[in-house]
Amino acid sequence: MSDVTLAPGRRLAQIRQTMGLSQRRVAELAGLTHRAISTIEQDKVSPAVSTLQKLLKVYGLSLSEF
Repeated sequence: MSDVTLAPGRRLAQIRQTMGLSQRRVAELAGLTHRAISTIEQDKVSPAVSTLQKLLKVYGLSLSEF
């Protein structure tokens, strides 16, 4: 589903956009803040594994599929 050559944050943004979701909606669904989603997607920080798992659950993906 995503391009593995992209940085992790950019890949997450691409998946989110493909699904037609806003950062705010993903934040609500994942139990995170909009600021956290934004910061991760800009690759300013690397998400903790637990955070990544929350995001991937929203996107219907497993860690191995990411």
